[in-house]
Amino acid sequence: MLQGLQMQLVSLAGQVAQLQGASRQGPVVTTPGGGSGGVGGAFICQAIPSIAGGGSGTADVYFVVGGTQTLFAAGALIWNIYGSATTAGRACTLGQNPDGSFLIFGQSCA
Repeated sequence: MLQGLQMQLVSLAGQVAQLQGASRQGPVVTTPGGGSGGVGGAFICQAIPSIAGGGSGTADVYFVVGGTQTLFAAGALIWNIYGSATTAGRACTLGQNPDGSFLIFGQSCA
């Protein structure tokens, strides 16, 4: 019973996100059911600008599935919550925030 309620909650959260999507920078990609049979892939920025620690900047964000990347949000708002600045020109992996902006999860070393 608890699992059924949990699945309904995930479904409702996805529906709310879709309804709010018009006010966001791009569509929100949700993974129903915690990833089982849902949407897969990752968000990346190919060449992040230098963003100060605790600051934000803008860049193009791509959605990647397998070897295929598709422009997801041009000039998207990206937040850096780390204590140091990003290195300009390096790739970053990103997560999407509920407001449609993105959060840096990690940056390429090379």
